[in-house]
Amino acid sequence: MPPSVIYGAYSAFRKKYREAPADYDKVYVYSAPERLGEIKSRFPYRKGRANLIVLKADPWLEDFGEITPDCQTFADLWNLSEWYAKDFLNSLKDKILGQ
Repeated sequence: MPPSVIYGAYSAFRKKYREAPADYDKVYVYSAPERLGEIKSRFPYRKGRANLIVLKADPWLEDFGEITPDCQTFADLWNLSEWYAKDFLNSLKDKILGQ
């Protein structure tokens, strides 16, 4: 990944907590629109199921570094439909609540 991306959802959880409560097969990243060309050159479009999803970053997100803060990661996981999103969401709840 280009150094300018911000990892979200499953990858943000894994990078921050150095564990994954389930296997996952999709990577969600945030990027500024002007940096999209670099991502496209590294990962050209291929037919089939998408496993790299690039979301538009808001101007303040990069203030948090290379991963989304827990509140954004929580919102990401809450809105995803993959079966393993629930496992990540429950683990994140435990981390936030200190359980």
